[in-house]
Amino acid sequence: RRQRQMCIRASNIPAMFGDNATKPSKNLRLIINLQPAESFQSHDYDRLYGTVSNIDVMNVEIPEVTIPVAPGRNLAVLVEGAVRNHLLRNNGYNAADQFIQRQSKLMDTNHQ
Repeated sequence: RRQRQMCIRASNIPAMFGDNATKPSKNLRLIINLQPAESFQSHDYDRLYGTVSNIDVMNVEIPEVTIPVAPGRNLAVLVEGAVRNHLLRNNGYNAADQFIQRQSKLMDTNHQ
């Protein structure tokens, strides 16, 4: 369990984007941490399961996914994939486990 200092920048969002751009309240369900790819060592990052941890935000445990990013990568697709994977995990589906099972089955079939 980690605690992180949060930095909130003061901006007048309604003045910039209109009153409909804000909500009175919203639940925080996932934190996506984008890190430069060169800061990751190969032994620090599991390419199948990713880096998932929990962060304490105001005494509430929030899941955090850390994604290595590099120039030229489509951040929208990476973030959308992380969110989709998080939702699937919450519903009991683990894409990495399914991938490993399919690969093992194909390797067994091809080996025989």
